[in-house]
Formats: sequence, structure tokens, C-alpha cells
Amino acid sequence: MGKQNQKVAVAPHIPFLAESEPRQGFVEYPQYLSLLKVLPHYLHLPLSLGFNVGMRLGEIIDVRWPQVDFMANTIRLTPEQCKNKTGRTVPLMGDLKERIPFAFGERNLNFPTCEFVCSHNGKRLVDFRTAWDRACKEIGLPELLFHDLRRSAVRNMVRSGIPEAMAMAITGHKTRQVFDRYNIINESDLQIAAKKMDTYLSEKSYRDKTDTTIDKVDNVDNFSIN
Repeated sequence: MGKQNQKVAVAPHIPFLAESEPRQGFVEYPQYLSLLKVLPHYLHLPLSLGFNVGMRLGEIIDVRWPQVDFMANTIRLTPEQCKNKTGRTVPLMGDLKERIPFAFGERNLNFPTCEFVCSHNGKRLVDFRTAWDRACKEIGLPELLFHDLRRSAVRNMVRSGIPEAMAMAITGHKTRQVFDRYNIINESDLQIAAKKMDTYLSEKSYRDKTDTTIDKVDNVDNFSIN
């Protein structure tokens, strides 16, 4: 800032503070199902939005029904709603394709004037930490944060084969550095990688043996007696 304002000729070296290790909190699919069983009904949709598409809590509680495109199965977030001030289109994945229309039907029946997608008794959802903490303790994950759902969504997208650039577009990560802090490799990922490698090597070994056998047969066929 001093250099920009022509107060100093050369900017001094200012080292970055050491970054803390990224959180390791994740929600696996069986745990997601367990949370659905113990959370109040009005928190099922926020849970699904966090787990399936990695929406931030601030985005979830602010999204309104006119932003839902039922024909395209998408939610369009405005720049003002996004942390990085860049709007994005979020596809409805997982059980969101059923939960969003169901929630819309409930809203039309009970609270037709409520504009918020995630609501409680017709009002905008605000603070549900007590209900969240109680549910997490009940399923044996007392330290789980709602934001851990976003990290889980990133990892699930990468595991499922969605290109990382597309996953970043869905979750709204603008930098690869931040995205990588969410896409953490754990022991189960390593086991999956090991199985894939075992399968590859087994198939390669089979192909190599087959190729060798074919070569031997070709040599016999090409052999002639004078």
C-alpha cells in the first residue's frame, strides 16, 4: 500500500503467516443418511444443499424460490449472495432433484408468501446451531461443523469423476489453492487408489502374457521347413 501511494520506493518483504492445517471433518454418505434421520424436517434441505453441491451456509439461507429453475434443475446464485462476489449456477444433484420440488409444494400449501427456499414456519432460516449440535452428538460426530458438508461435497465430486474445473465452478472456488484445501486425501481414498492400481497391473500382466503367446503362435505359423 505504501508503494502504491508512492510513500516508499521499494516494498519491504512481508512473509506470509503460516497457514493452519485444513480441517479433516467429512461426512460420508451413511453419516449423511443418519443426519437426515435425526435432524428436524426443516433442516433436511439445508443439509442436502451442503452435502450434495457444497453451497455455503450464507448462500443456503439467502436463496429464494425465483432463483430455482425447475426445468433446468438449477439454482442461480447472484454475485451478492456469493462470498467471492461471482454469481454461479448450481446444478441440482443427488436427492436435491426430489427435495426441492417437494419443499416447493410444502411451501405453496402452508406458507405461499414465503420467498426463501430454506425456511422454518414460513420464515427465513437463521440460527440452528442447537439442533445441529444435538443431531451431530446423537450420531457420534460431536465436532462436526456445517461447513464440513462443503468439504465433503468437493471430495465426492472429485471421487465421482467430475472434472476439478467443473467442481470448482459448482462450489464457487476461484483459486486452486483453496479448492485443494477442501479436496483432502484420506485413508479410504488411498485404499481406492491401491485397488485401482492392483486392477491395472493385473490387467496389464494378462495383456502382456496374451501378447507373448500371440507372438509365439505367429512365429510357429511363419516357420517353414526347407
